Amino acid sequence: MIDTEWIIKTAREIIVDKEVSPMLFISYKDEGRKEGVAIVAFAVPSEHKYEAMRTVGHKFADRECDAIAMISEAWISKVDVKAHPEVNVRDIIPSKDPNRSEALVFAMLEKNGGMDFRMYEIERGIDGPVLIEQRQEGMTFEPFLLKQFWKGWQDKSGSEDTFEMKRLE
Repeated sequence: MIDTEWIIKTAREIIVDKEVSPMLFISYKDEGRKEGVAIVAFAVPSEHKYEAMRTVGHKFADRECDAIAMISEAWISKVDVKAHPEVNVRDIIPSKDPNRSEALVFAMLEKNGGMDFRMYEIERGIDGPVLIEQRQEGMTFEPFLLKQFWKGWQDKSGSEDTFEMKRLE
């Protein structure tokens, strides 16, 4: 099973050192029953991301996988909607919000359907970035993209290689 805290720590180091985002973390057992976590760079144009995710799943079809996680950087809006009820949150474009902040977004989908979603605000300092977990009250999470990995993983018959997989570990 994936160690969430290890993923967050590792992703933070990779993003700082190599500036790679987004990344996939795939928990698997190989033919020798050795457990591992593959780290894959996943910088794919949005129009190809579903197909690319199925291709990654297919490339792991020969292994027993139990979870996939995705880490990405994003902008988050810092508008206080309680103080400004006139603001419609859906109209806010975080990258254009003067009150925006950087965030590290973590999403995980297990083979058995278990899910996890977390968001960490990134505060940059002299000693490097610090991650501050943000509680997402009332937020729902539907892992549409991560479900594509499992579709590709289940399809053992074949898949076009539309994604050149670059492993980071």
